[in-house]
Amino acid sequence: MYRFSKFSRIISYIRYDIPQGIKSLFIWFKVIWNDRSWDWVFIFYILRKKLELMEHTFRVHGHAVDSEKTAHEIKICKLLLDRLIKADYIMTPEKRKIFPIKGSKMIDYEDMMMNQDLSLLTKIINRKVFTWWD
Repeated sequence: MYRFSKFSRIISYIRYDIPQGIKSLFIWFKVIWNDRSWDWVFIFYILRKKLELMEHTFRVHGHAVDSEKTAHEIKICKLLLDRLIKADYIMTPEKRKIFPIKGSKMIDYEDMMMNQDLSLLTKIINRKVFTWWD
C-alpha cells in the first residue's frame, strides 16, 4: 500500500508539478531577468507581477463567493503599484493649474502623494492578504 501511495505521488509530481514549474519559469522570466538589486522599484515589479497573476486567477477560475471582490482589491493594489513604479508625482504645469502649489511645498506635495500611495498599498495588503486564497 505504501509503495502505491509513493508511486502515485511521483506520478502526480511528474504530471502536474513539473509542467506547472516550467510554465512559471516562462511567466516570470522577463520580470526576474530585469531584476536588479540596487533599486526599490524592482520589488514593486515583482509584487505587481504576482498580483497580476492572482487577479487573473480570481477573475477566471475563482470558486469563492467573493472572488470578484478579491480580484477588485488586488486590482487596486496593482494600480497603486503602477503609480509607484511610474513615480509620476512631479507637478507639471498642467497639474499646477489644477493644484496651485508653489516652491518647496511642491516637493512636499510630491513626497506626500507617493507616501500616501505606499501607505494605502501596505494597508490593503496588511488587511487582506490572508483572505486572498481560493
